[in-house]
Amino acid sequence: MSNLDAVPEQDSSLDDSSTTQEVIFVVDDNTVNLSMMSKFLTRVGYSVRVAKDGQSALKKIAYEQPELILLDIMMPGMDGFETCQALKALPETKDIPIIFMTALAETVDKVKGLSVGAVDYITKPFQQDEVLARLRIQLKLRALNKQIESQNAVLHKTVEQLQRTQTQMIAQEKLASLGNLTAGIAHELRNPLNFVINFAESSQELMDELKTEINNNVDQLPADSAANISELIGFLNDNAAATLKHGQRASQIISSMMQHARSDNGIVEDVLINELIAEAIDFAYHSRRAKHHLFNAKIHQNYDSQIQKVQVLPAALSRVIINLLENAFDAVHRHHELQNQESENSNYSPQVWISTNVLEGNKLEIRIRDNGVGIPQELKEKIFDPFVTTKTPGEGTGLGLSISHDIVVGQHGGTLKLNLDLEEGTEFIIVLPKHQ
Repeated sequence: MSNLDAVPEQDSSLDDSSTTQEVIFVVDDNTVNLSMMSKFLTRVGYSVRVAKDGQSALKKIAYEQPELILLDIMMPGMDGFETCQALKALPETKDIPIIFMTALAETVDKVKGLSVGAVDYITKPFQQDEVLARLRIQLKLRALNKQIESQNAVLHKTVEQLQRTQTQMIAQEKLASLGNLTAGIAHELRNPLNFVINFAESSQELMDELKTEINNNVDQLPADSAANISELIGFLNDNAAATLKHGQRASQIISSMMQHARSDNGIVEDVLINELIAEAIDFAYHSRRAKHHLFNAKIHQNYDSQIQKVQVLPAALSRVIINLLENAFDAVHRHHELQNQESENSNYSPQVWISTNVLEGNKLEIRIRDNGVGIPQELKEKIFDPFVTTKTPGEGTGLGLSISHDIVVGQHGGTLKLNLDLEEGTEFIIVLPKHQ
């Protein structure tokens, strides 16, 4: 008989508060051994579960996973080795430490037990000090492993967050570099464009002078020649006027590019928000047209005239507005293409709405809405997370909304939210304090 029955009802030297309520599962076909081990472990503070064979043990352990398993080797039917292998094959039980209980003292049996996944042996007849020592060691190791796994999970999450932050910083640096490059290109384009504008204006003046000269000498010219020359001058004048018009338009776009490409350097400025938004619309729309020549959308602008100057980082906030507009233009463009694929006679009209409003509490609101493809339901709750995108692979980084959220919330103390109540299309709502 083992020495387990020699344990007194309360032995404070063996009690360990750290083991309270820890579940130990004992598997043994010998009823006497099972009863003694169960009583012994209960007396020293463990919660005990029992089974008399391997099959029933597998079912019970699958239902309630213990902290440790004491497993007899010599059992009828499924022996201890087979039971151990079955437990180690299941994801939910593979990490539970198993200590074999055996009368087998041969090295080959111990090696076999360790090879199938056991962590230790206790040999019959059992000695109470040895049983407790081995149990406590394995339970301590299991607790440490769980702690390490938990710390690794936290570390992994921290590394992922650092990687996201690094990616965002790189993206913002690229945006800043792209802004500098854009400003440089725009500056280089301005000089030849100014020449074109000046040349068009001069051409118009020369055409007017030539027309005056011809009119003054019309009597000296054949009638048909005078008419032809006047008609030709009219064509040239129209061409010069068109050149001047488009040149001035291009000059406005370049001015807008230089305005939006510049960096804030962290300096807050008093800005007319309505004008900033109008410039952002102009820039985003023509950028879209440059990529997709056939793109067209009706833009509804509704600005609250009560909004005057607001303290913001103008370039950063412009980037947010432009990004939201680019997303809106992309959404209506994709929806238009889908409608055309489904029906040649589609009456879908791409539309985007932009509005500003004064709110209570010295705040202002900017709403940007479209009637495009919308955002899938499963993405709505995490749309501001890094790398989340509704675009096809390769078309978007998934950082635009994340960076925009950081700019509005982190740099302006505002909020950027997705309207979850909208049934069709997409609407983003920016709320900013009127004074920083």
